[in-house]
Amino acid sequence: VKYYCLFHDWDETDLPEFVLLSETCDVQAFYRREFWKIKQHTILRIKDRISDYRFPGILLNPFPLIHASLGSVFACYGFYGVEKYIALLDSKKEKAELYHFKQFYTIHTKVEDRGISYHISYPEREIKDRHMFYLFDQQTSYFVCSLALLESLLRQGLTGVQFKELK
Repeated sequence: VKYYCLFHDWDETDLPEFVLLSETCDVQAFYRREFWKIKQHTILRIKDRISDYRFPGILLNPFPLIHASLGSVFACYGFYGVEKYIALLDSKKEKAELYHFKQFYTIHTKVEDRGISYHISYPEREIKDRHMFYLFDQQTSYFVCSLALLESLLRQGLTGVQFKELK
């Protein structure tokens, strides 16, 4: 199975900026794998600005969030339940976008960036037949998906991300 790490392809200034994030949501709970500390329903306020933000299908910061419109794709790959609901609220423009946080399998290992691909040393049997998982390397997290899932997401209209192969 081929796997790919996803990352944003837009300039960071196009992505939503959060207001009072640390007071609203325990972001570090994600990095500590204490997912239960992230509230079931959370509203994250985004900073007011003149131009519109872009809301990608998968938002990778402050932690990976999946846009609600992609839920059916993940269901096809066996991810049925929404773990958490995260609404991004732009009160000035009276607009909200719904994202889901899902608890996927997690791997802690060193990630080596070799330019055109990332490399890890991890038993293949541990990730075999998994279509999605989080990869942690110290304070960096990676959102990893199988080629089949990535192709399905792209057919469904996923925008705003680039990907690099994981070997």
